Amino acid sequence: MLASVVTVLLALNIVGHLDSSLAYRTLQAKLDSMGIQLKADKALLSPWYMGSIHLQGVHLQSRIFNLEAASLDIDLNLAALLTGKAIPQAIYIQFAEINIKHTDKDTWLTFIAHEQLKLKRINISQSEIHFESQHITLEQTDLDIRDIGQHQSPRAELRAHIGDGRIDAHGYLHLKHGRITRGFSRVKLHAIPLSFIKHSSTLETLSGSVTTHVYQDKPWQAFGHLALRQKKQDKLTLRGKIIGDDRFFHINDMLLQIQDAGSIQITGGCTSLQSCRFQEQSKKLNLSAIGKLLPPANPWLQDNTLQKVNL
Repeated sequence: MLASVVTVLLALNIVGHLDSSLAYRTLQAKLDSMGIQLKADKALLSPWYMGSIHLQGVHLQSRIFNLEAASLDIDLNLAALLTGKAIPQAIYIQFAEINIKHTDKDTWLTFIAHEQLKLKRINISQSEIHFESQHITLEQTDLDIRDIGQHQSPRAELRAHIGDGRIDAHGYLHLKHGRITRGFSRVKLHAIPLSFIKHSSTLETLSGSVTTHVYQDKPWQAFGHLALRQKKQDKLTLRGKIIGDDRFFHINDMLLQIQDAGSIQITGGCTSLQSCRFQEQSKKLNLSAIGKLLPPANPWLQDNTLQKVNL
């Protein structure tokens, strides 16, 4: 017991004499070797948690993202820090603006599982994340990714707002030598406004839930339902399953229900981006009801002489 107390006091004494500026410069050099530029207005070693550095007025820049944060805490490997090395183990980001330049899955897997980085956790709270290519912004974002590692099972939880809507998601990946062996995710959408994308309809929001299972040697699967709404009422609902592999995907028992217009059963799939084939079956469709969802630019659907059509 006495030996343990002495060890802790000795470690505290050593950490107390560590230089914040030196730790910050060492961290800068470490990130710079990985293509990440770090600048901060202030850097302090935490007196409460050994090996943690607190940064204020933070700017991070890399090939795949930019970040501006009011504050950022990084847990460093204490043993490495005592030998003059800065090895980040966990990052906690608050009140940040993050711009994502690339969303490629393999690029991000390579980044978070980088040999030099050795991150175990990334926690982002009350931040704004902008996806440059998709022109989508997540507001009031809380994101927690933990158990990161090439032979671990990274887990993630996300809660964010898009306009007046909300997205909730969670999932995991099992990695072996940096490759995905299996994975799971569930995404729930709550009244996501359609105003952030270009569309020619009177529809207003998107809600629903999609569950995905990924396997190394078996086809991946995605199933669930989506609803496009107008004045908080479901106008179009889509239910079904998509099964895919390296040769793209096919649709299994998908049903599109259009309020007051009928339903369409959809089958088919794609063998490449250029080769897709779908079949639709429906007994009757009320075109005038469909026309009410579309703007006046489609007068042929507003024509009362075209009431129903058989597919």
